[in-house]
Amino acid sequence: GSELELLAWPIVGGSKQPKKVETKVGNDLQMNLYKQPWVLETSNFRLFNINPSKDPTKKFENVGPSVQFKMRNKTGEAKEYLNYMVPVDRDGALYYLSGVRSSPAEEFRYLYVPVDDAGGINRFMAYLQALSDGPLLREIAGKENFTGAQLPSKGAAQFNEAMIRLTGLFVKSGMGGVIEQVEKNVPLDKRKDVKELYVRVLQQMLGAVYIDVLTKEGVDVSLGVDEKKAAFFDAASAAIGSIGSYGSPVYFQLSSFVHHQASGLQIAKAPGKNLVYPGCAMLILGVFLMFYAPQQRLWAWLEPTEDGVKFVLAGHAIRNKIDFAKQYDQIQAQFNRVLTG
Repeated sequence: GSELELLAWPIVGGSKQPKKVETKVGNDLQMNLYKQPWVLETSNFRLFNINPSKDPTKKFENVGPSVQFKMRNKTGEAKEYLNYMVPVDRDGALYYLSGVRSSPAEEFRYLYVPVDDAGGINRFMAYLQALSDGPLLREIAGKENFTGAQLPSKGAAQFNEAMIRLTGLFVKSGMGGVIEQVEKNVPLDKRKDVKELYVRVLQQMLGAVYIDVLTKEGVDVSLGVDEKKAAFFDAASAAIGSIGSYGSPVYFQLSSFVHHQASGLQIAKAPGKNLVYPGCAMLILGVFLMFYAPQQRLWAWLEPTEDGVKFVLAGHAIRNKIDFAKQYDQIQAQFNRVLTG
């Protein structure tokens, strides 16, 4: 029953500001996201996550609290998520981790959300929202001359719309979706050139949008961007390229919590309990008979013949065969005395 406060950052458009969501571990929260019903099923909260340390001087390190939950859509399908509250270091840069999987049998696949200069994900979300903002993309495409040549107004407009569609395809399906689109619609002999063109144009568009985001933050980009901001651009673009398979319309960031430690007690009713003890007694009796009671069999066969009746006697024992052989001889002798008079 730990109390959690989450920030729901929109992924597929809509408001640019996160929505505060309060829930408890074990509760199911009904949500209406983009006119679609969703259910947030919070299943676990961990205050500590002890993992092997990359620092050779330490064996283990605590990567902080995490929350595990499912997002279930209106069809009943759900994906499970594991989001960490504190950013982790990866190759010298900080990232917020969000694991996702379709079933408990799978391992979590992680989305790495880069941390901005302020230590949050505001810049990443602003960049993501800008790539889904059609009017903004048209404005940027109109100001930039991506072709490097003067085109007629109609041709320039068509080229800009193609760039916007290409950007939308990248956000929706990643670079794999762009390559698939080329392989599906472009003849084989022209695919290489078209792929190179798409990648170059897409990089230019993404870069222009990122510069616009930095400018609106108040960052001076007149002399370009420094190495740290360039690395952020690469990491953010890589994350956006894989966000199409994330499965949730929002990204939940754990902002605060009230941890409640508790132990669970499960009480169950068993209507068939009255049959358990007689069943156990019969089981014990069966085991006793199987190991200690003699298991012997005798067969007698009577067959009419011309001279009278033919009598055949046979026997078998699973254990103590020597003692059974003596008993069998005695039984056979008794039959011989009776039958022969």
